[in-house]
Amino acid sequence: MRGLWLRRGKPASFSKPQLRKVSVRGLWLRRGKLINPQLSLPDMGFSARPVAAQGQTRVSVNILIRNKRTESDALLLLYSLSHTDKTFVMQNRVAWGQNMVRGELITALQILKTMGRLHGHKIAGSNNKLDLLVAAVDRGVDLFGIQIMRENVKAFFDLIDECWGIRRIHFREGATYIKGNFLFVLARLLSDHHDFWKQPDERRLFIEAPLRRKLAQFPINDPQVVQLSGSSGKAQEVLYMLMLNHLNRGKTTKRLSSRNAGGMPTFEEEAEAA
Repeated sequence: MRGLWLRRGKPASFSKPQLRKVSVRGLWLRRGKLINPQLSLPDMGFSARPVAAQGQTRVSVNILIRNKRTESDALLLLYSLSHTDKTFVMQNRVAWGQNMVRGELITALQILKTMGRLHGHKIAGSNNKLDLLVAAVDRGVDLFGIQIMRENVKAFFDLIDECWGIRRIHFREGATYIKGNFLFVLARLLSDHHDFWKQPDERRLFIEAPLRRKLAQFPINDPQVVQLSGSSGKAQEVLYMLMLNHLNRGKTTKRLSSRNAGGMPTFEEEAEAA
């Protein structure tokens, strides 16, 4: 093979100083095999994330989501919303690249999961597999309509901004209410209750003023809430119940009307979508 480096009649060692390029389509030699570190699994027809070669940085799932936007109405909606809509409180505050930069508060994966869970009363929006999650929110575009889904996402983050303030966040580490698991739980809570959706079709998110004021009083700086917001699985169930009990506290009538017969949904471990 032209351009292949040999050592004592055998392929060269795979150690970094001795790694040699082969002149065939940018292949590299390692452990006696030819690999292409730039060839991602999606390019090969697989839906899994690309596996980085030794010494290389694994491609962020946020980049995969960004690259899928040309194939998905829902992803294109989120991308355009977070880049071009000046009325969106999260404009330029969503990370779509390899790493988060100053000013970005959440990742593309987190806003995608939030959208899925917010509309989970009509779609399978809690899936942790990226391909299935994208398929679910695209189904949501068909059911809700792209403009209504856009307005629902904006209304959700406007609610958070009104209650606790997004625009004044300077360091995301100290903002409990912008952590992924807090967003997922709140979105799930809103989706699970009829009270937050306009009847009769329940496609449009709507939170009445008394509920907004009550939610704003939720103790986001309580040590237990801070700890739960940074955890997943059972911790999400506890956080969900804390929010629900807070909103129902002091009410003997007109308590939140749940879609769940048992009143308590189940939460899976929040693994990174793949």
